[in-house]
Amino acid sequence: FQDEPRGLGHAVGCARQAVGDEPFAVLLPDELMSGSQLLSQMIDVCERTGGSVVGLKRVPMHEVDAYGVIAPAGDLDAAGVVAISTMVEKPPVADAPSDLIIIGRYVLTNDVFDLIERLPPGAKGEIQLTDALRQQAESGPFHGVLSRIGRHDTGNPLGWLTAVVDLAIDDPTVGPEFTAWLRGRLG
Repeated sequence: FQDEPRGLGHAVGCARQAVGDEPFAVLLPDELMSGSQLLSQMIDVCERTGGSVVGLKRVPMHEVDAYGVIAPAGDLDAAGVVAISTMVEKPPVADAPSDLIIIGRYVLTNDVFDLIERLPPGAKGEIQLTDALRQQAESGPFHGVLSRIGRHDTGNPLGWLTAVVDLAIDDPTVGPEFTAWLRGRLG
């Protein structure tokens, strides 16, 4: 339990006793995704490699400064899996190592807890998960899986609105009626 907002790294660290010695998943609630294939694939990669795995999405370069960005250690394979050499949180566009951002899906090995415990707070007093993941990536197997499923970042008003509209349109119980209303509204 996190008493006050002290960063994603701190929040993950609070789960140590509940997780134990097994790899575990972190799913950020402000990232809505359709389908479950990504998480299943990430778990498979973690089991195969023994290292942590993050979900990835390709974005236009002018958007990378809003996200954690990975530096790939090679090319994506046919399944969309790539080894990661390092990562940087919200880099200036000119300094971004790629156009592959970390999205709110993680399958982490439990050694991340020791790394989180040793992290000093950042500029805003927060413990950043990206700092611990960077250490994992630089010292052992660490991979990303490129997401091919729909994603909505609901951490901003426009993202929240587009998520609601997309999910409503796709819902079999309200979709047809909502779509008709929307067409009339936009008319």
